[in-house]
Amino acid sequence: MDDRRERFIFKVALLLFGACAALYLLTVSVGNITARFGKLGWIPIIIGVLALAAGAIVAWATMITWLDRRVLRRHRADPESALREGQTLALSGRIRVAGAPLTSPFSGKACAAYRYQVTAQRRNVGPDNDSRQQLCLLGFALAEARLDCANRSFPILALPDVDTDLREIATGGDWGDRGLARIRKLEQERDSVDEPLARATLSDAYRFVRAPQSEDLFVASTRSAGPEIGVIEDAVPIDEPVTVLAAYNARTRGLGARHLGGLKVFAGTFDERLRALDEEWRKGLQIASPLLGVGLALLTAAAWWPGPG
Repeated sequence: MDDRRERFIFKVALLLFGACAALYLLTVSVGNITARFGKLGWIPIIIGVLALAAGAIVAWATMITWLDRRVLRRHRADPESALREGQTLALSGRIRVAGAPLTSPFSGKACAAYRYQVTAQRRNVGPDNDSRQQLCLLGFALAEARLDCANRSFPILALPDVDTDLREIATGGDWGDRGLARIRKLEQERDSVDEPLARATLSDAYRFVRAPQSEDLFVASTRSAGPEIGVIEDAVPIDEPVTVLAAYNARTRGLGARHLGGLKVFAGTFDERLRALDEEWRKGLQIASPLLGVGLALLTAAAWWPGPG
């Protein structure tokens, strides 16, 4: 089976199994624990649910790390070997741009590509006066870039996704103020687009984009102040060692998006990235295991807690 399809099926199956198991466990636990311990039973139930949820989040991130580690090991390629159309490749090199590099809008880094989103609180008018996080801006850019692997180079044919080492997240502060100023500026200059359309535009760029290209999409305004603005920025570095996971395009001899996984850039050489993923995977396992263990123990307390006398 194709590794992309295998990865997708594995993730969906795990999500469905985890959701069904958690719902069943919670339903059974609430009935058993409250029947045995009364109202005090809600204490282990609440703590157990929180521990189980935290453990599940860490376990999910650990699984993604394990999958990245596995696919990199499986698809390590020699850039000078014969490559076939659609072949998944893991290559190390340095990304070079033709002409001047891009400058990421928030970190100010020289880069070959960037992607950003700006979010803020939306306060709904009504008796509840509730609020939710809404997308305000979405933007990306890709310069004409190539992955230089010493004796061979490959054009970049899609907007890269990045590993967490190349992603920065901030709320408020200087980035929040810049995000709010950018919202106000684009509000005056651009017509708004629906959030689904904005995300579809970004999704298309992850599959294929003809460089150079840049998009700044205004989705919604906000009444929030700078401290409430959230920003996520991805930046693909230039002239630094990176590892790229992509699909080979025989017609252009370039690197495009994999069918399900896109084109992903990791910081560092292949061996450096594998060492980092190995360490992340082990740490994640060490954190997730006790959290899941505590959560399961508390939610099954009615079965193993010793009875009176």
